[in-house]
Amino acid sequence: VRRLALSGLRPSRAVKEPAAVGVTQLDTKGMVKQKRKGETSSVGEASDLPASSICKKSAAALQASEQVWPGGSKWLPDTKHWGTRNPAFFGCGKCRWYPQGCRGCRIASESYVARVPHVWLTAGEVRLPEQGSDGTSKTELKEREEEMTELMSKLHVVSGTQQSDPHGFGVIAAPTGRRLRRGQVIKDPSVFYVARPASYAAAHLPPFHAIEVEGKGRVGYWRLREASFGHCSLTYYVNDASMSGKPPNCEYHTHRDRRYYDEFFSLRILTDIEPGEELLAAYDTANHVSTPKIS
Repeated sequence: VRRLALSGLRPSRAVKEPAAVGVTQLDTKGMVKQKRKGETSSVGEASDLPASSICKKSAAALQASEQVWPGGSKWLPDTKHWGTRNPAFFGCGKCRWYPQGCRGCRIASESYVARVPHVWLTAGEVRLPEQGSDGTSKTELKEREEEMTELMSKLHVVSGTQQSDPHGFGVIAAPTGRRLRRGQVIKDPSVFYVARPASYAAAHLPPFHAIEVEGKGRVGYWRLREASFGHCSLTYYVNDASMSGKPPNCEYHTHRDRRYYDEFFSLRILTDIEPGEELLAAYDTANHVSTPKIS
């Protein structure tokens, strides 16, 4: 598993890459600290258009083309849960979410605008996605909200001298809580698994907003932040150990809940962490792509 940033992807020749929004904005060189600032990305994240109009805008694009598919079909994909999109890339369920796209998602992308969250994310905030924004059921969101209460009693997102990022935020063990023991696994219910190829996240999401899932025949990624859904996880604020000069004391881990068959994202403690001490993970920044370890 690796934290995703754009690497080796090229925009389609059929789409003219805009001057203000392009591949260069997704390049990770010198952007390791970008995620700490809590700023909204400019890469197709949001619009001031109401959500009700966004999913209907593909009709105009359809009228401009009498035929989308060779057989005469005018089918276009549903854009309701697309989220943040880089206009230089594509992807939908029909083409299995690969950034090169298909005829349908290319046409739908011409008029697609990501929805605006009803509540804007603020710097340092941990928030589950808005109901209905990404297809997560109301029941699941309620269960995750209950689990978030337990998580936030153990870990806090803070700024200032309590953490290692001088310009942003970090995660510390609750000052009034218990020591985090070596081998302890802390589930983060604010991280969501997305069954789309990692290349999709690398093409459309800003750097370090997702972690790739590899092995065991699985294709997907863990989503850490998606501003167009009003979503930001606690793990998103975990800082890189190498930037503080300290060894990592936690790592990313896939956790299987005993009550369910599904897997969940967790932080596994590598060494005892005292109350008030910062959690630090290991980023491998070779080729400007972070590749933290996960098991």
